[in-house]
Amino acid sequence: MIQIVREAGAVPTLGDSPGMESLMKAAEKAGIKKVTDETGCPLIEFNRPAIIRETKGISFKRMEIDQSVLDADVVINLPKWKTHGSDVLTLGVKNLFGCVPGPRKALWHLKAGENRELFARMLIDIYRIIRPSLTSWMEWSEWKVMA
Repeated sequence: MIQIVREAGAVPTLGDSPGMESLMKAAEKAGIKKVTDETGCPLIEFNRPAIIRETKGISFKRMEIDQSVLDADVVINLPKWKTHGSDVLTLGVKNLFGCVPGPRKALWHLKAGENRELFARMLIDIYRIIRPSLTSWMEWSEWKVMA
């Protein structure tokens, strides 16, 4: 994907905000750090919360999203397939929860996590704010094969 973005004339960056560990540790475990090192693609930690008011959200009128995500011209969402304790299968929607700065995730889980439906609506609110230009459901390993 980094190569595809560059071929389109854009400058890619890769970002995330793990809730439980540092970005570097999570990126190393997932093999992402190796790819960003090899390609020279910046890896940024989403740690600059911006409060979004008047989101026209389903459940929340105020959300916290990282400023880097809001500043991006295009957001490409590359999730891996997984399940979540609050929802059966979220595909690319839950992945955007990574755009909420790490320490804030626990607070949002407390606000919405006890109620499965409320948590799902919160994820939709986040999706509606970010509105990724592309969400691909290919596994990370498949992208590596294509590169």
